[in-house]
Amino acid sequence: MRNAIFIGVLLLLVLGTAGGAYVFLARPEYTVARAVEDAGRTASGSKVQVEKVTFSPASNEAKIANLRVPNPEGFPAGDTIIIGKLTAKVAPTSSIENGLTILQEISISDAHIAYRTRGETSNLGALAAHANKVTEAAQKSVSPKERAQKANKIIVDNLYMRDTVLTVINASGKSIERRMATLHLSNVGRTKDGVTPVEVAQIFLAEVERSASRVASEALAER
Repeated sequence: MRNAIFIGVLLLLVLGTAGGAYVFLARPEYTVARAVEDAGRTASGSKVQVEKVTFSPASNEAKIANLRVPNPEGFPAGDTIIIGKLTAKVAPTSSIENGLTILQEISISDAHIAYRTRGETSNLGALAAHANKVTEAAQKSVSPKERAQKANKIIVDNLYMRDTVLTVINASGKSIERRMATLHLSNVGRTKDGVTPVEVAQIFLAEVERSASRVASEALAER
């Protein structure tokens, strides 16, 4: 029964994307990878890519390897964010019936951020601004009745990003490397009875941008 709930909540998250239920049942890893890429692309405006997705139903975990978020338009070719490992653990309290997925923990490790500036903004800032614009537009277009529905929504009890290397690239192309402190977000979507995957991406990008900007400013001030 526990495995059935795990597969069921994953199915709910990808319904209507990447070919829907039929493709999920035939190629579940492929379908979840495409759903993650779609949510990431919508949130960031960049062509997000996922190398591999694996499931561990016995432990209620889904694992993503090598998730890449390219630089936004107006910045040199390359990736802003590379996440080597991402593990999402579905809480046993998640229910197929109410359509709300509770993720007990999202753990991100082996991450690298390339922080570039352009005028008054940065590549991370541009990604975060796009995500905020998308979520605000989506919220305005949703009716109160639709907003109250929990289908395809998520609550994240804890989100951690550990072992992150930040490379700050200044206007002349010189780079400074720093280690970022562990980032921790808790109860994401809890007060709203769940948020969409795109909203989770928006909240994550905003927090990463704030943290990275602070570290980058300190690093550049040392030079």
